[in-house]
Amino acid sequence: MLALHGCYRQGFFLWGERPLPGDGREDARHPDGGSPCEPGEGRIPHALAELGFEGAGSLVPAKLEIYLPSCAEKFPVPSTPLLGEIPRSRAKCSMRAWHVEAVSVSVTDLVALRPFLVSDEPVSRDGRFLANGVMSALDLCYIMECCSFVLSLLKRGRFLPDIRASKDKYEPVWVPMLIGDDSARYSRMMRVMPDIIKTRGESFASGPRTVLGEMISALVDGLVRHAWSRRIPDDRESVSSRAARAIVKKSRVSGESVPERRKRGRLVNALNPHALWIRSLGWFGETDGLSQSLGSIYSDVREWMGRYEWSRHAPYRLRLELSDSGDIWRLEYSLKCFDSGEIFKASDVWFGACAAGNPGAGGYMRRCMLQALGNAGSSFRPIRD
Repeated sequence: MLALHGCYRQGFFLWGERPLPGDGREDARHPDGGSPCEPGEGRIPHALAELGFEGAGSLVPAKLEIYLPSCAEKFPVPSTPLLGEIPRSRAKCSMRAWHVEAVSVSVTDLVALRPFLVSDEPVSRDGRFLANGVMSALDLCYIMECCSFVLSLLKRGRFLPDIRASKDKYEPVWVPMLIGDDSARYSRMMRVMPDIIKTRGESFASGPRTVLGEMISALVDGLVRHAWSRRIPDDRESVSSRAARAIVKKSRVSGESVPERRKRGRLVNALNPHALWIRSLGWFGETDGLSQSLGSIYSDVREWMGRYEWSRHAPYRLRLELSDSGDIWRLEYSLKCFDSGEIFKASDVWFGACAAGNPGAGGYMRRCMLQALGNAGSSFRPIRD
């Protein structure tokens, strides 16, 4: 039996687990810290190839350090009873680092793997059986659920371009747009995250919100960037890096503006930071040469994104209802509490009847309603009028 596991370490990886070899657990200790349950080098690509995945041979091998609950620091506790006996008492169990053979998986390969790892059958408490002697562990099932969630976001256009700032470095990124039911699904996914995905050290140092946010953001950015780059065949990793550095270097040294060039019927100014930001959203590789240009528009992009982020975290949602009263259609709106589902009429919100005794709450609810009406009115004229 081979159990396929998944994890995220600034990228997605697959690793495997087999039953503990030998009759005695004393022989399970490895002097180099390798896991005794490791299936062996090349076993994971071979198993994926047997499932029908054609890209198994191109997966890059890697060495990972995984923290697992271990009995007396001699052997890791099996992830499922199908792979070995699980101790009844975990008093003598502690977290220990084990070295495992893994394969690095890009976001596009991860989505290509999805048909082979996902089925209509519900996930059991042990995972999902894929073939004779091969199963998907709960953590890999969870990552596949993240893929399904991201694909649903992309299908409905729930993503936006953004700029990420870290240590005086600015990078173009695509970010998910989580509102309404998507935000509720995101919260449910945080609550059911397997412990092994949250663990990155001897304790659960990374909270589920941080880990899930990193995984969802990496999937959205990688998939949208891949699709965006396919529209521009010349933008590849080395080309984009050299072009970015050359453009910025020329502007710094000479101060001359690079002439505009026509690209697919459009004029693109190579020194326009907004044009560089949009085009770099389809580039792979380093974009350090663009950091200064992106930094010059970072505050503008943050102000633009702030409008969405404020409405995303607001506890109320605008509710629109269209009713037929004879020959006249009537459009009514109200506020709906995201957590409780309670609905507040617009008149009650405006006059503070739903927040009696708490003027601050009434003002916040009016602000939520006006902000939501402004966003809806920008795209629907009857609301604006």
